[in-house]
Amino acid sequence: MIIGRLDWKAVINEHPPRNLIRLSLVKEEDPVILKLQKEDERDMFYRTGRSVPLKYLIRDYCERKHLVYEEMRFLFDGKRINESETPEQLEMEDDDVIDVMSDQFGGQACP
Repeated sequence: MIIGRLDWKAVINEHPPRNLIRLSLVKEEDPVILKLQKEDERDMFYRTGRSVPLKYLIRDYCERKHLVYEEMRFLFDGKRINESETPEQLEMEDDDVIDVMSDQFGGQACP
């Protein structure tokens, strides 16, 4: 048990939420459980490998939520995620949150 922080692996193993998506892992790789949150939407949890590019998680999320990938932004610690990056490269840990936002289009140029 982790003190001061929720032990997601234990919680997930005992009570897997209906919104936990298990993506493929590299053999014998320790998985990471990440939460994707979008305003006014139900959070989704993903279990993925630490060395697996995040594009699989991102594209799966868009497909399940009927979102257009090109119109979305995925942020970790306030920085936009490149789909070729991995949880390992971004030093992600269990319980880390990926924020999902709609890209802002349009606007008016300043004179």
